[in-house]
Amino acid sequence: MQDSKAIVDAPVVEQFKSKSGADTKANVGHSAHHHKKTDALERKEDEKIDPSLIVPLPNLVANIPEALVALHDKPCADEKHDDYALFAALVFTLLSTMELWNALADAIREKLCIGLIKETINFGNTSVSMGAAVTSKHKCVVFLNCGTGGIKWQLYYRKNGVYRLVDEFKPKNGASPNALSIGSHAPKNAVEFALGREKLEKEYADARKYFSKYNLPIDTPFLAFVTGTLRQCWEEADAEGRTIYETKMVDLFATIASAFSTSFFISQDDEGKLELIGARQLYSNLVKAGQLEEGTKVIGSFGIGKGSVQWTILNALYKEIMVGLQVGMNKAKELKGSSKAMIAEMIPEEGERPFDDLVAMCKKRSNKRPTIAWKSGCLLLLDNPVYADIKKILLQKPRNVVEVEVVKEDAENDVEDSASR
Repeated sequence: MQDSKAIVDAPVVEQFKSKSGADTKANVGHSAHHHKKTDALERKEDEKIDPSLIVPLPNLVANIPEALVALHDKPCADEKHDDYALFAALVFTLLSTMELWNALADAIREKLCIGLIKETINFGNTSVSMGAAVTSKHKCVVFLNCGTGGIKWQLYYRKNGVYRLVDEFKPKNGASPNALSIGSHAPKNAVEFALGREKLEKEYADARKYFSKYNLPIDTPFLAFVTGTLRQCWEEADAEGRTIYETKMVDLFATIASAFSTSFFISQDDEGKLELIGARQLYSNLVKAGQLEEGTKVIGSFGIGKGSVQWTILNALYKEIMVGLQVGMNKAKELKGSSKAMIAEMIPEEGERPFDDLVAMCKKRSNKRPTIAWKSGCLLLLDNPVYADIKKILLQKPRNVVEVEVVKEDAENDVEDSASR
């Protein structure tokens, strides 16, 4: 991985070696006129970011017990509710943040902030594809973001060094490598490989038609990366097994897209690193635009997907250190009770301690407002207007910051009581 400090200063870097080049299968354009600039790609909406979404850690933690109680009074606390996985992700995040608070010294507690900005119209977002866009060489690029659900076809465009997500094409019940039965990967209701490829080819044609309104440059590449449960099987396989998975992905995307990196799969480590790169770039863009306070610097990102948790921290050399759990929103009940396991990954009894890197970055004088960016699953429930009252609680001026550690046990008891109802 390239120096992450440099990424904020020079957004387009060769951090991952892309194989796209001039490969015609990756090109979305059809004729010479596609190289012209278009209003659709350039168009931006006026946007104002709420600065209160950068929350001092003492304030946030003081409000967590009240937020947990309110959360458990919501219908989403029922395991049968459609939003239960999002509920579990937020409960995990809140409890993990309290665990982190209790491990930190007072001076670090007072300095650290939590960022609740997930995505913007003009300045980018905190997704893995944002990090991929930042590290690519392309002014205009379409990513096939192949997670546990259907593929998200995401169009990014760079202007004046700033990438933004222009548009996303995501058909309902769309194609997904994670729906295929390959090697030890045997999902429920698995799709046969030939049918999966046929579905993907049709979806590719639909995506090209969908993005044609942007009159894309003729050399715009389609680049694919695979995460989710299939990626987990690939990571756990031996060299021979990995070759089988990778060969299948080459066959699947043969006429559609090139690999984003040296493989169609990106490891959990690289996924976490790309998420942090994307979050750092987003917040840096907002500071440069005067939307956030000077000195606000992202030093870590906390993310939750359907199949895993990724926390990524910068060390003093600006290298990304990722810690994670192989449990996500697909195993919501297990996720909800995993906060202590997550902190154990941050502060292991032996070996390197990412927690120490977090502390060191907070102590750096240049980091006047060190911030951990919550992203993906951590924020999905909070960004839903139905749960605006929970977000309001977390953002309110706390009544008493001193009593945080006293009420922590009560908050955990509320979680356990709710689970037993």
